[in-house]
Amino acid sequence: MKAEDLKLEDIVSFSEGLLSLQGRRLVLHDIHAMAQLRKDLVNSIGTEQTRKILARFGYYWGKADAAAMESIVDWDSREEWLRAGPHLHALQGVAKTEIVEMMVGVNRGMLVALHIGRMKDQGTAGVEDISFGKMDNVRMALDVAREARSVLGANGITLEYPVIRHMNNLESVFTYEGTHEIHTLIMGNAITGLAAFE
Repeated sequence: MKAEDLKLEDIVSFSEGLLSLQGRRLVLHDIHAMAQLRKDLVNSIGTEQTRKILARFGYYWGKADAAAMESIVDWDSREEWLRAGPHLHALQGVAKTEIVEMMVGVNRGMLVALHIGRMKDQGTAGVEDISFGKMDNVRMALDVAREARSVLGANGITLEYPVIRHMNNLESVFTYEGTHEIHTLIMGNAITGLAAFE
């Protein structure tokens, strides 16, 4: 089977009150219950231990889900199996939601840039306004690039698509050039009147 031929209704069934994936029982968890579990873990064992536990939990389920998808479908090739992840997300509506969120982020960034450009034309833009625009738009662009890489699944980390290259470029702007930290200091000074730098 090819990834694009995968249909959710062919592999997931609902009968007698049970949701199953090719005979394997599926359990749906409420997102609020998981959020409460995370909060309780942080309060009882601390942030660092919680991060390690939840990371292992995520890795385990990702591996288990990938193995299940490999075994229950007769894939034309291993590459088709790898491509099935993003396709399955699209079937579930996850990737579509992520694409909408990315589009909203990009459009918000363009509106911020347009507004600050107009302020600059009118002579009302201060240093802190420019910092706000640069800080928020670089952060937004990095978030969008990360989401785009995630939507592509395994393909997102190859050079077959330009997303990973854009993401790495933005990481360097965010971190190496100190964009986020410098603009945060400038904005903090404008908000409080207290400079954390000389």
